[in-house]
Amino acid sequence: MLLALTALFLVPSAPDALAAVTNITFTVHLTVGNYPPTIDWIVTVPAQDPTEAANTTFYVWYNVSDPDGAGTINNNTAEVVINRSGVSLTAISCSNATINGTMQTINCTMEIEYYRNAGGWDINVSIRDISSAFANDTSNSFTYNMLSALWMNTTAISFGSVNIGQTNVAPNSSLVLNNTGNVDFTEVNITAYDLVGFTNPSYSIAADNFTVRLNASTLGGDVLDNVTNTTVTGATVPHGAPPASNESLWIYINQVPGGLISQDYNTTNSLDWWVLVG
Repeated sequence: MLLALTALFLVPSAPDALAAVTNITFTVHLTVGNYPPTIDWIVTVPAQDPTEAANTTFYVWYNVSDPDGAGTINNNTAEVVINRSGVSLTAISCSNATINGTMQTINCTMEIEYYRNAGGWDINVSIRDISSAFANDTSNSFTYNMLSALWMNTTAISFGSVNIGQTNVAPNSSLVLNNTGNVDFTEVNITAYDLVGFTNPSYSIAADNFTVRLNASTLGGDVLDNVTNTTVTGATVPHGAPPASNESLWIYINQVPGGLISQDYNTTNSLDWWVLVG
């Protein structure tokens, strides 16, 4: 852009005297170099359901325009960040397509882990042009729904071969509970049943011969009872990334009772035990 200006100079011919005014013209050059991009439209992101023990994939679409031309939009700088309570997640990839001479559409792929907090998440989309002029929009959000889910490491435990009167008998494995959703479980309960003889079911081992503990090296624990829902003291299964979302339960035989015959005792002729969380 060229601006034509006229300068007026007062040239004195003698001290304390003014000469005639002389006109001198000159030009000023000014270049307007760049228009910044603008984000014109963002597709509403629907509520997202967590995927048990996995990531949920969704997409954020938005349109960007630049009066200097679609080719001046720097697609490599396209970015989407979602935020909630100090946690920020960035798009794993973004692609683009030209709509017309001044506009492009951006499609960014997001992934959110199953254990992330439920509720509203803010969406921040941004981009730059080839002159690094910046545009962003923080006016949108979406809802991440709740998921209650639990996984256990085994469906059976065994005490092997034991003797009458034997005490503090450990199982072959603990029960490891893993929260595979995004809802906290603040209470853990076990419903136990008497173990019935496999060959001769007239003999059984009462459920109250068993205790449940949170630590293999700790004596005591909560005594179980037949057909009874027993709360495990101190047990919780919070949501979060493993191992923070794990809880281990150790079921011990306090003492093998007398009056038994030699055979297998299990839940085949009774009912399986239950783990209930809430």
